[in-house]
Amino acid sequence: MAAPIGNEFYKLRSRHGRHKLFASPKLLWEAACEYFQWVDEHPEYKLEVSKFPIKKVVDRKRVTEYTIALPVKQPYSLEGLCLYWGVNKGYLRDFKAALPPEDKEKDEGFSAIITRVEEIIFTQQYNGASSGFFKENIVSRKLGLKDQSDITTDGQKITTDLSGLSTEDKLLLLEIQRRRSERNNKSS
Repeated sequence: MAAPIGNEFYKLRSRHGRHKLFASPKLLWEAACEYFQWVDEHPEYKLEVSKFPIKKVVDRKRVTEYTIALPVKQPYSLEGLCLYWGVNKGYLRDFKAALPPEDKEKDEGFSAIITRVEEIIFTQQYNGASSGFFKENIVSRKLGLKDQSDITTDGQKITTDLSGLSTEDKLLLLEIQRRRSERNNKSS
């Protein structure tokens, strides 16, 4: 059933829009620390083959196993933090973008706390990868790190000077280029 025309029900509301997830920067920091502690206390487990038999009693029977479940440290992540809080990454991004300029200048404002949380996540992932706890290639991609070196052009665009070629060589290059374009046209 639709609301009657000309109603003013909106004036009866006590507030407009959603409630803030965190009323203060201190609560945001405490929630982030709670997430970090939860990740540290809940590792994933990896099955490893043991060199020595492990004797256990299961249902009153002695059982010998050769596998062991080892706890594996988990990296902090913004995605994991947002899942823990029950929001998505867009919420955090929009929350940070909507902060007033005065907050960005405070040492203990929302902006400073969010930046500190992002830096903790970055540092934990980086240190974990460099010490061998996490897969280096996955973490480097996640953090946007790449090893890029240009050993041939000093950053300049590569150009080809064909002026020193004979006419026969130039014709041969044209023929190769023609065949390559024909092959590409057939395959597409």
